[in-house]
Amino acid sequence: MKFKKFILSLLLATLPVTNSVSAEALNVNLEDCLNLALTNNRSIEQSSASRENAQWLLKRYRRATGLSVSWSSNVNRIGGNDYITQRNAKHLPYNHSFDNNLRFTYPLYTGGRNENNIKVAQYNLNSADLAMENTRQQVIYNTTVAYYDILRNRNLVAVNENNVRLLNEHLEQVKSKFEIGVVAGSDILASQVQLANAEQNLTTARNNYENSVATLNNLMGVPLGTDLIIAESLNYTKYNFNLEECIAYALENRPDGIAASYAVQQAEKNVEVVRANKRPQVNAVVSRTFNGEKVFDNDHNDSWSAGFSMSWSVFDNNVTNAQ
Repeated sequence: MKFKKFILSLLLATLPVTNSVSAEALNVNLEDCLNLALTNNRSIEQSSASRENAQWLLKRYRRATGLSVSWSSNVNRIGGNDYITQRNAKHLPYNHSFDNNLRFTYPLYTGGRNENNIKVAQYNLNSADLAMENTRQQVIYNTTVAYYDILRNRNLVAVNENNVRLLNEHLEQVKSKFEIGVVAGSDILASQVQLANAEQNLTTARNNYENSVATLNNLMGVPLGTDLIIAESLNYTKYNFNLEECIAYALENRPDGIAASYAVQQAEKNVEVVRANKRPQVNAVVSRTFNGEKVFDNDHNDSWSAGFSMSWSVFDNNVTNAQ
């Protein structure tokens, strides 16, 4: 039995070992990279969620200008000397009561609070739209930079590989000349130092290339070990723009710059919202109150009222001014 196990272990030891983990290759161009980055980037998802939140905030403030309905209900057990006296005199058969109050309220004047809250929410939604667009542009920019970094680093690898090859050939020539006494031994040492430096530069270039590939993979949301096959080569294209034209275009079109102006307007409207605390608040109110021995009975009391309500904070110890 032990001999069989020994033979089996020898057979297993002689089997070839294969690596099941291999990096996948992906053929891409710049457009493919941008599409993947815009689809998988979490920052864009976050900006989209922030925009949805701003949209619901605007709906909330718009709804605050309309009719609201409230209903309150409570049940009480009734007792005490006064009640016992009244119950005995009027022959009241109950000792508990269900109270219900239905109230309709419509705001007529809020001192500008509702109107300015709507404007604040609208500016906030506009800013959220611009923030999402700015995030998209930033993702496009980062992906484009990473893409061209790969092309640049790939070219640098090729240049350094060629440099190492030439220095190797030069070293062999120097050694041949040294053997026939044409050059000194120090020339061999100098050539070896140049070759060592070139090999170090090649290692650095290869590491930079691998890092740029990992950076682009991360931006696109694909596994970091994915090999990218890019057929495009790095070419030089001249752009005829001066600094002043670029600054003027950026100030006019950058989403974050436009969003900053909305932030100023939003802050101004927030001041108006706080100023509403100094003004009266007027509502139209319709209510009905009824109570009885059972939940929705009105045998004890049934009344309604319609009119206006007004509240005004005449003095708040300068809290509103501080706000």
